[in-house]
Amino acid sequence: MLLPLAVLLAGGLRRAGWRPLLPRALAWALGATVFPALVVLIQARSGWPLWQWSGYGFWMPGRFDHWTSTFNLHYAFQPDQTFPQGVGGRPVSHFELAVRVLLGLPGLAVHHDLGYFWPLAGWVAAVPLYRMARRRFPEVAPWIAAALLLWTLAHVVVFSLYFYPSSRFYLGPLALCPVLLAAACGVGLSRPDRRMRLLAGAAVAGVALLAAAGFAELRREPLPDVETERTRAQFNRWLRWKEERRARSVLPFDPVQAQALGLLTPEVVSQIHAWGELPDTVHVRRLRANGVVPRESPREGSPAPVR
Repeated sequence: MLLPLAVLLAGGLRRAGWRPLLPRALAWALGATVFPALVVLIQARSGWPLWQWSGYGFWMPGRFDHWTSTFNLHYAFQPDQTFPQGVGGRPVSHFELAVRVLLGLPGLAVHHDLGYFWPLAGWVAAVPLYRMARRRFPEVAPWIAAALLLWTLAHVVVFSLYFYPSSRFYLGPLALCPVLLAAACGVGLSRPDRRMRLLAGAAVAGVALLAAAGFAELRREPLPDVETERTRAQFNRWLRWKEERRARSVLPFDPVQAQALGLLTPEVVSQIHAWGELPDTVHVRRLRANGVVPRESPREGSPAPVR
């Protein structure tokens, strides 16, 4: 957000100067920092170092041990085999994923979009919309357009360098596409020129059909095969064991994952008197390395996994 905000601030300074802009900018900045400041204060009381506040280090410790493991130019242009996203059987780089998602290009799995080419229609509609806005608001339109362009490009740069590729990272810029298309088509439908009205109506109908077809295809996609159901089944089976058996056994599930799934509620924990040994999972090793749980966890009456 820093680059687009700097552009808007520069545009305001050029248009009105410091005196009328300063009190408004200060009021906006103070209001905008309230919620981040509260989050920082809460996190500071946790006692954890600043770089561990996200908590992702417990889930993927290797990726969050160093900045170069989390953000790297290699991810942008070379496919990462650990988290592959493919097109036609070949893995794609994170930058190519961003381009395909933001333009609606076919080839990715159906859950990456809701119809082909409709984002591209929004970006194309931005060109005539910007020309009309610049004629009517010449002092404001260029600065807003530059801020939105930088905001979109910042998403591409940051998440192309990020180790994990996901189309959901671009939901913000994608929201611009239907807004730009709706504004441009609304202007076209309001024109007296019949050809312009027909063109705008055809664009609306075409994008609506693409979105409907994409939604129908998404409904036909099978649900992903994830490990959550296996963890739930193992946890429920473990609860049915007698206390003596639980005390002598290793937990058949990852307690950190069970906690994240909401299985270890206070009511359930109060009924468990013997836990047994913690399993040798990535999350447990990370907790032990950080000193959150002891190296050798007690058997009888051990506390619940750390929340």
